[in-house]
Amino acid sequence: MESWLMQRNKRHLQQMYIEKSPPTTEAFAPILEDYGTSTITDEILEGTFDVDSLDISDEMKLFLKSLKRTPEEERMHVPSRMPKEAFQEVMRVQNESTSSSPSAIHYTLWKAIAEVDELAEIHALWLRSLPFMHGFICERHKREIDCMLEKKAKVRQIHILRIIGLMEGCWNTYLKWAYNKHIMPNAEKSGLSSNQWGGRRGRSAIACATRKLITWEYFRYVKETVLAFPGDLQSNFDRMLPSFNSIISMKYGMTRTAARCRAATVAAFKRNIRTAAGTSKGTYQYESGDVKLGGEIQGKPDNMQLWAMESSLLLKLHEEHCRGVELRDPE
Repeated sequence: MESWLMQRNKRHLQQMYIEKSPPTTEAFAPILEDYGTSTITDEILEGTFDVDSLDISDEMKLFLKSLKRTPEEERMHVPSRMPKEAFQEVMRVQNESTSSSPSAIHYTLWKAIAEVDELAEIHALWLRSLPFMHGFICERHKREIDCMLEKKAKVRQIHILRIIGLMEGCWNTYLKWAYNKHIMPNAEKSGLSSNQWGGRRGRSAIACATRKLITWEYFRYVKETVLAFPGDLQSNFDRMLPSFNSIISMKYGMTRTAARCRAATVAAFKRNIRTAAGTSKGTYQYESGDVKLGGEIQGKPDNMQLWAMESSLLLKLHEEHCRGVELRDPE
């Protein structure tokens, strides 16, 4: 069973490369070099890169051009070092019952350490900040566990199970702090699309649904035609590329070393499988010469913020270039 699950999960994360989705093509490859932190990224963010020379679709060219930093974004900066006070604050509100890490170092330990200033200073620097300050991969951070959960009660076909990743708590803590306290606020200051509702403070699914309901009720009342369609993005987080998200993160102030550490660590994950039967002894991971693995692991604290920023750029482009259609009564 574990062998089949590992094969399925690996194939699931390879889907973008097997299906040759636009960001995985050979023409796009130079942009993703060095985990999306090469000098080409600098040129894209500065708006000096010749996007039109790439053999990619016009839509992808528009998207890359939209990544150019504004003057305000050029001044944004996210510190690579997590201060002691930030570590203590994150641990203070952390739910102790949350599953924390493949190495079995529980949040109980981190919360106790946060109570002592000297220990908090050491752990905020050595275990959380140093990899992001210098762009390297911490060996302990390379282990990840795929927790297989039922999407529907008692429906256990392996292709329907949801993959929730369990990663090291200290790595997750930095990401939670960096994206919640710095990168997302920077993106909000820069101006996210008014039509983007997910992953943003003060915006709820209920408010979004109410807005849609009022829209439909208005058109019903005035007896006009309106068209709406569902756009469910299946396996969305599993089709996002960490290397491309390095560019998104750097647009809103993340340092090159921190972006590289984040994407490189995901690429280096050795993944176990966890079911009700326990955690597998075997692992799957990217092997040299094999099809690459994509995906931002569901369960990582930066996923919703990354998607909010990325989809906001897409929505702005849609509003600018796709003004919709006018429906006329043939009579």
